[in-house]
Amino acid sequence: MSDVVIRQAQLYDLSAAAVFLGQRRRIYDGIVRHSQARPGERVLDLGTGTGYLASRVARAIAPNDQVPAPNDEVPAPNDEVPGPNDEVPGADSRVAGVDPSPTMVRFAQRRVPGDADFRVARAQELPFNDASFDLVVSCLAFHHISPADRPRALSEAHRVLVPGGRLMLADLRRPRNPVVRTVFRHGLHENPVDDEQVAAAGFELITRAESWPLLQLMLARRV
Repeated sequence: MSDVVIRQAQLYDLSAAAVFLGQRRRIYDGIVRHSQARPGERVLDLGTGTGYLASRVARAIAPNDQVPAPNDEVPAPNDEVPGPNDEVPGADSRVAGVDPSPTMVRFAQRRVPGDADFRVARAQELPFNDASFDLVVSCLAFHHISPADRPRALSEAHRVLVPGGRLMLADLRRPRNPVVRTVFRHGLHENPVDDEQVAAAGFELITRAESWPLLQLMLARRV
């Protein structure tokens, strides 16, 4: 089974907004709070997609007098897409994101203001130096990574985090209702965030939580 690469960015973004029934901003801000993101931290978003989570975390880590305005709209296209071998972000790049889809990266670049650094790359092969980030986040991305590749993605997250840095994963949980399990099969047949794999990659669990509608949140610390 290979990774899933989503290429229709705008359609995906509209669909994602619809799935959350108008509550996407509230839910994603809750994910950011659970990550304990703080002003001045350097954050990497794995499987950034259209950059929605990156846009919300950018507000949390900005200095209080520099909080970017919300940007759910998408301005004019930008065809320049950095690749995995391009120069790594400088000291002033506080938010970075990777996604294997160039169309997703273009969309994210337009959504997130400031000096955010988005790259076409897989979570299993991060184009960043060791200890580059204080926090790694991911939402609704890990179930798109093949189970065989998830340990490598976790190891890469460990590598790019500073000692004591945090990993925040939010993904689909298995529904308790058997009817819901039957109707919504994609990504729900298993929990993609495995405690044993997280521990094997060098993390200790801080906390788990659940979020409406079918999200499970896991926060861990690099040891």
